[in-house]
Amino acid sequence: MEASDRAGRALAWIAVAIAFGVSFLGIGGPFPDGHYASTSVIGTAAYNMHHWNTWLPVEVYTDHRPPPSSYYMHHPLGVFWVIAFLTRVFGLHDWVLRLPPLVYVTATTWLLAKLGRELWGDVAGGLAALAYVALPITLGYANYHDLEQPVMFGTVLATWAYVRYVRTWRERYAAASVLGFFWALNHDWAAYLWGAAFVGGLFVYLFLVPPRRRMELRDRPVARYWGFLCVAAAVAFAAELAALSASTRISDVLTFYLLRRSGADLPLSVVLAARRYRIELMFTGLAIALGKLALPVIVVRAWRKRSHLELLALPLLFCAVVQYVVFKQGADVHIFWPHYFAAYFGLAIGALAASVGDLARWAASRLPPGGRPRIGRLLPFVPAIVLGLPVLLILKDGLSLVRLARETGGRFAEVNLDTDLDKEAVLRWFLGRVPPSAGVAYHGGIHDGWALQWELRPRLSSPGQPVAAGVSEATRVYVMDTRLASPPDLREAADRYHVHAVGCLWVFDRKGPHAPLDGYALDEREPSLWQKIWDGPTEPVRSVRWDPWVTWEWRTMLGQPAADPAGAPVTTDQLRIAHNLAVRRGDGAAAARWRQALAARFDRHVTATFEGGTALIGEIQRRGARRSLTMFFVAGAMPGDVRFSVHAKVAAAPRLSTLPAAPEDLEIAGGFTWPTSWWRPGEIYSLEAVYRKRPGTEVLRGTWVPGPRRLDGRGAVELLRL
Repeated sequence: MEASDRAGRALAWIAVAIAFGVSFLGIGGPFPDGHYASTSVIGTAAYNMHHWNTWLPVEVYTDHRPPPSSYYMHHPLGVFWVIAFLTRVFGLHDWVLRLPPLVYVTATTWLLAKLGRELWGDVAGGLAALAYVALPITLGYANYHDLEQPVMFGTVLATWAYVRYVRTWRERYAAASVLGFFWALNHDWAAYLWGAAFVGGLFVYLFLVPPRRRMELRDRPVARYWGFLCVAAAVAFAAELAALSASTRISDVLTFYLLRRSGADLPLSVVLAARRYRIELMFTGLAIALGKLALPVIVVRAWRKRSHLELLALPLLFCAVVQYVVFKQGADVHIFWPHYFAAYFGLAIGALAASVGDLARWAASRLPPGGRPRIGRLLPFVPAIVLGLPVLLILKDGLSLVRLARETGGRFAEVNLDTDLDKEAVLRWFLGRVPPSAGVAYHGGIHDGWALQWELRPRLSSPGQPVAAGVSEATRVYVMDTRLASPPDLREAADRYHVHAVGCLWVFDRKGPHAPLDGYALDEREPSLWQKIWDGPTEPVRSVRWDPWVTWEWRTMLGQPAADPAGAPVTTDQLRIAHNLAVRRGDGAAAARWRQALAARFDRHVTATFEGGTALIGEIQRRGARRSLTMFFVAGAMPGDVRFSVHAKVAAAPRLSTLPAAPEDLEIAGGFTWPTSWWRPGEIYSLEAVYRKRPGTEVLRGTWVPGPRRLDGRGAVELLRL
């Protein structure tokens, strides 16, 4: 084997290792809210399929057999059937739900390397695999069980096996190609788009192009193969029609696809301009330019070589373009909608590498004979040098976004939305106190997401419930977020129930006896190395601990009997509360001592003064698994319930990168744990803003809305520059 071939195979194995490693990272962790949560709903459907003995999926838990009208039928059902089988074998575990995407992204990378090797050689194959893995959209969704990954796996398998078939005429490759196509068809309608281009193009090439104008083929075996592809499409479509008929939801599915197409009549230039940031974030500007450059190169190569095999990237491109352009509403909502372009991009880089190699050999042939031997030894490495550098730059950008993908649950651009993993931790702790039959009711301020439902399985969930509505076993446990609840709702909950306050979350058993509120701390520690690998590196390990200081603070605010905490304060929050206790007692010396001890923990001495005596006195920046900025305020005369709005704005694009600068100015702080109308002058309160840094230089600024005006400067306070 030549040295260049060994280098190409090394690139391929590096790409496979990256795909496997990024997909395995966090394979056993809980699901956050966001796009990733749709993987957890597949697990919910699998539970229902087992429990109710049905082969059609239902997305929510129910205490009675689901009627046909509740079946989810908007796509072919392959993702549900795969998980139903795996959970039957291995059980209902988070890692089981992430096992298929691990297989898909790793196998697709390997298949692209093999396909590139078959078409253009080892170096081009290795670059094709690495290019596919390098994209932010590939790495960001490496362990996300979307519809695109099984379709890309199936179509790339079908493409590679077809090339092997026409090179060897071994029927097992024809069978593998048909099965790959059939696998893709049973996962998403987009596979039919690939089939229309591939099967239709093969028909034209085989039956309409004269043999003298095309590569030599064995017409009868290829015609038989073509027929089996048609049979696979017909069988898959018939099975889907049978499932739709059994569900009685055909009209609903048609309505859904009309919704997905809504807005498709808008000019394409307008649509793409609106999505520009998302597109460049998922692919980088460099990758987009290379993908565009490759299209005419692929066509010219096919014409010059008279080989339809050079065109095999185009069915993938056709599938991606139609999916992204026609179903506008879906593309507007889902940032991962253009995922299908990733497979095309891998083959596009392979074709470019092959063309660079051809051009280098042509140039070398025109050198004087004496210089050809020296140049000849370097020629095989020219494609790796010319294409390797841009691919590595794309890979650098792709790897830099893995953390952002995990922090946002696959939202990427929507860095200001909660992942709800703290809610999952608190509910896991509290639900051990109530019977398994007890359902969970949510205050209107809490989003009852798919990930929460999966985590609490199989308890029933009831969103948007009033605090004091009629209580059944299905709505027994109640959860509210103090940042998103009105003071009257908080007082009503505290007056009626035994509230357990964990940070900003109040949770209580509405069938339990009333008692004064108990306060708890949600302790967070950095994960160990194994926990970072298994559960993911972007979330702390959480535990709930009863805290007499938190209990005293809440009870005092609510007018409930409160005992002074015993012992000395230890944590930062306890120091803050100890200061407030001293203020309440009128002990100025103790208050000054505790305030000084608290200030000693500040690592950012950003200050600001506002009307009414309110002041920002310092900040603590947390840089670990969960990154945040906690601001501390001395309360003055507060004008009712107001909020301190923290906005994140990208001020400059990243250096040595073609990732875009985010245009959105996003509010990232969720609000104070305590209503500001309950604050006491002279006491200290804190506000935590969780930040998920976007590419480039990002600046966090804060201002009161609509609250007190700043006195020591104009405009918002610059809190942090990242």
